[in-house]
Amino acid sequence: MPPFRPRDLSEQRRLDWRMLRFGWVTLFRQEAVLDRTLEWLRGEGYREIRMDARPGRTEADMYESVTNALGLPGPCGNFDGLDDWLYDFIEGHYGADPDAAATSIAILGFDSFVRTDPRAAGDLLELLGRHAAHALMFGHRLLILVQSNDPDIELGPVGGREPYWNEAEWLNASRHP
Repeated sequence: MPPFRPRDLSEQRRLDWRMLRFGWVTLFRQEAVLDRTLEWLRGEGYREIRMDARPGRTEADMYESVTNALGLPGPCGNFDGLDDWLYDFIEGHYGADPDAAATSIAILGFDSFVRTDPRAAGDLLELLGRHAAHALMFGHRLLILVQSNDPDIELGPVGGREPYWNEAEWLNASRHP
């Protein structure tokens, strides 16, 4: 994917640029807001990957979910295994689509996984964030979109940056029913 052009930045036309300028992870509460964002990204050539982190997901479940969603050739089994597979994915092997402009990974119900295993949830986001930075070196944008039913979720830094709420739900009042 070509780099952003000055025109994209000065007029703030590109939603992906507005998301990436704050970091790799963007938070969403309402699935309808997430769906509109994903629709825009699809229209720009992003490959969409969805994963479910809702109740009952364990660390092993999430690694399996990531492996399946990305089309990796085999089970990763643990953090280190997934890390290895993600290098291959980002470099265009296995499940990566070299014709896609970029990739968006949407994780639904992430707050459930955080409650089940906060350490593993943080490790997963950190891993995805690190690979989002790695992807940029290959001209591939990787956005992580995290949906949470908890409007006050705090995840801590990912890749040195705090995840932030999307533009439509940035204000606390917009996330609280």
